[in-house]
Amino acid sequence: MKISHYNRSFELYFLVLFIILAVGTPLVFTSLTRSVFEVNKLLLLRGVTIFTCLGWIVKSVIDRANLPPGEPKPKLWTSIGLEIPVALFVLFNILSTVFSQNVRLSVIGAYDRWEGIATALNYIVLFIMTAKLVTKRYQMKWVIAAFLVPCALSAVYGVAQSLGYDFMQWSVDPTKRVFACINNPVHYCAYMGMMVPVGISALLYVTTQLSHHASKRWIQGFLFFMIALIFYAQYLSFSRATWFGFALSLPIYFMVILGLIRTEKSDQLVTDFFVSLFGLFMFYMYYIFNFHTKSVSVALAITTLVASALVVTYGVSRRYYGKSFFSARESVIPLIGTLGLFFGFIFNWGELSSWIVWVGRLVGAAVFLATVVYAKDDQEEYLARLVIFAIFSTIQFIALSFANMGLFVVLLIGFYWTNLRGNMNIAAENKRWLFAILVSFTLAVAAPAVPELYHTLVTPPVATQPGATTESVGLGAVDNVQMKLEAYKHDALKGSARVSMWKSSVGWIKQYWLVGSGLDTIKFMYPDFRRSDYGILEGGHNFTPDRLHNEYLNNLATRGIIGSAIYYFGIILGWYLIVLRGMVKLNKSPMKFFSLAFMTGATVYLGQVLFNFGVVATMVLFYSFVGVSWAISVHDDYLNEVGEGL
Repeated sequence: MKISHYNRSFELYFLVLFIILAVGTPLVFTSLTRSVFEVNKLLLLRGVTIFTCLGWIVKSVIDRANLPPGEPKPKLWTSIGLEIPVALFVLFNILSTVFSQNVRLSVIGAYDRWEGIATALNYIVLFIMTAKLVTKRYQMKWVIAAFLVPCALSAVYGVAQSLGYDFMQWSVDPTKRVFACINNPVHYCAYMGMMVPVGISALLYVTTQLSHHASKRWIQGFLFFMIALIFYAQYLSFSRATWFGFALSLPIYFMVILGLIRTEKSDQLVTDFFVSLFGLFMFYMYYIFNFHTKSVSVALAITTLVASALVVTYGVSRRYYGKSFFSARESVIPLIGTLGLFFGFIFNWGELSSWIVWVGRLVGAAVFLATVVYAKDDQEEYLARLVIFAIFSTIQFIALSFANMGLFVVLLIGFYWTNLRGNMNIAAENKRWLFAILVSFTLAVAAPAVPELYHTLVTPPVATQPGATTESVGLGAVDNVQMKLEAYKHDALKGSARVSMWKSSVGWIKQYWLVGSGLDTIKFMYPDFRRSDYGILEGGHNFTPDRLHNEYLNNLATRGIIGSAIYYFGIILGWYLIVLRGMVKLNKSPMKFFSLAFMTGATVYLGQVLFNFGVVATMVLFYSFVGVSWAISVHDDYLNEVGEGL
């Protein structure tokens, strides 16, 4: 067999395995194990990783055996980066298992998560093999389709559940918060949220690369509908944790796509990315969690950090125009625009009269629009970033009232004026699609609630009467959002069972700081660190959780400080740097769309697990995203595709 045919055979072999995993993860389940969905998906993961490793071993042996005489033998392992932190992480996982407080649990995992060292090694193999073996553009395109199509099918099932159509009998009502075939709305929401940027990138890629293709319009329409459907399924399964990760990540995605975060120089790209991410995070501490109301000192700290992030953002915008970091005279319009945005869309006016509140909001919105119109160059670029921040911060509030819908339309106008009008960094057709996507998100949230909101204007709301229930999807979603948003503030300010879990980890981490208490020992060890207030906050019972509802604390408690530091600062931070620097090389390649999409999709997960934890479905997607974005960044074949009018 010719070498090219032989290599192609193995490429197809690995591709088929990855497609099986990508398709099967969101869709594989059975009624026999519907209470323990992890079993089906975990068996699929184990099988794929085993056959992938076997294929790689066979290929390596054949490669060495078929060398012409006199040729030096190839290395069994060619470095692509991060090998040292990955090896150290594996070592500390082994140590954590050997010195575990329950070795059996740390090997096979606890019912029903099964996150022992066997599964941990599966995840490591998954992202390393993906990065090393998905080396060709044709492979990546099939993998992307394998991610998107089953996700869309799962979204269809979720929407059907919300309407009361289901072929399964569940122990909870799926019309309240849908979960399709991932069995939990929290993790289903995360899966959908992670896939949204991938769908957008697929649409932008098709628009860029199929300029003369006969089926272009049909493909674009199909992808556009798919994106809206996936976003709507995410909304119907509303999870506070996912919305936090989504609102943290999508602004970064849009800023890179629109050229606000440049990808020509790696140092500037890395700095801008992390400054923007930090600024968004601190802003949400104020906007969503109301941490500034805890005390004067906390309010001063958060206000200072948010203001500093805004100043740095403005300085970055000026730098791109060759100007000094700051100018008092030229900062007047950005300052007025920031205040207008703040008082028009962000500020909590409290218990003031509704007339005062809405006069204040309208004045703020008008002032903001005026500054948007008169801003020039770096001023407009700065305001363009603020508009994106505001859109993804407030999108979850749209359906709460007609007034909120009107304010969001103002933001969409601001987005068009600052980000699309005259923007030469992106093709005109892609600009239209980006705007259409934001409009579809708006309609997905607002449209189902319009009949009910209109009904509340003309008749007393039935749902507020004793014993009444909310029947419709639209109003049910609105009520659910309202409840969840209030829970943000309650958890942050007054405490909850989840906060009690987090506090219990402090002594736990101190006691087992070196290698942790052992992989997957949370439920086994929790009684030793249970706080006295936990049972009361949980509702009067002493339920023992199997996770601390914060993946970072889970890792610190079970893997120890050193193992967790290697993972987050060695592997995850190292992966970010590889992908960001790889985007500089991909600057003129449409593959940049997908590198960015997988990175921001993975960031949705990393934001979500600040308040939750991963399961097999979301972790398989996360590690696949890490692997494929890494692959795009290091393999030469992805650099050879040049797009026109990116």
